[in-house]
Amino acid sequence: MARWIWWIMGVMHLICHRIYVRHVKTLSLNRMHSSTSYSKGLFAEFLARMYLRMHGCRIIKSRYITGRNTNRAEIDIIARYKDTLIFIEVKRRNNLQCAWDAITPTQAVRLRRAAETYIITHNWRGDARFDAIMVCGWKIHWIKNAI
Repeated sequence: MARWIWWIMGVMHLICHRIYVRHVKTLSLNRMHSSTSYSKGLFAEFLARMYLRMHGCRIIKSRYITGRNTNRAEIDIIARYKDTLIFIEVKRRNNLQCAWDAITPTQAVRLRRAAETYIITHNWRGDARFDAIMVCGWKIHWIKNAI
């Protein structure tokens, strides 16, 4: 039984890596982003989306951007679980405390503004909440009602 679990985990790792490499190469060519931290951030968002799907969430939008220049706000993932709309901020750091400290009050205000724009634009009438997913290495921490 344990061999099957390790085998499945190995296959998932290979699949994730191949999709990630293809995705990062495409983004690097299109946007000219080739920095390591940017690539790791994209991979953290990819892991977060897979994690959410495994826990029954439906991904509605990834990297939702609203506003321009100084008023620009971005939500990493918008997902839906049953009748709740979830706005998710993904942070990748070496430890959990650093990831948690990376969400500043200014960023929280921008996230709220972007969420309000999304809710108004899409006429959402149900519940909504802000979550955070912290990716520390291969460990994923999902903090509900974080902001």
